Amino acid sequence: QLDTGLKSQLLQYAMDCLELSPIQKKEFAHSFMYCCLARNLQCLGAFSFLTLKKGKKQFEQYIPAAFTTLIHVLTEISDKKIEKFSEFVHRLDKEALKWKK
Repeated sequence: QLDTGLKSQLLQYAMDCLELSPIQKKEFAHSFMYCCLARNLQCLGAFSFLTLKKGKKQFEQYIPAAFTTLIHVLTEISDKKIEKFSEFVHRLDKEALKWKK
């Protein structure tokens, strides 16, 4: 998992290489976060499927980190369109904390 600062630097570097205008940079960064969200959900689905349906328990270890990343990505995106989903994920996280105790 990459450090948050490094992720930001890499994103900024990519936008600089593309020579985007300030408005384009804002749109690119916004769209990039949705790509991160989609990729993260795909990872969670794959790890869960492989663990639960295929019996490949070695993938279970990656689920907590992927879930933590999901929470981070949702925190970065402030969009009413996904507000309910974000609230749901945060409730799941709170419930998971209760189970760990």
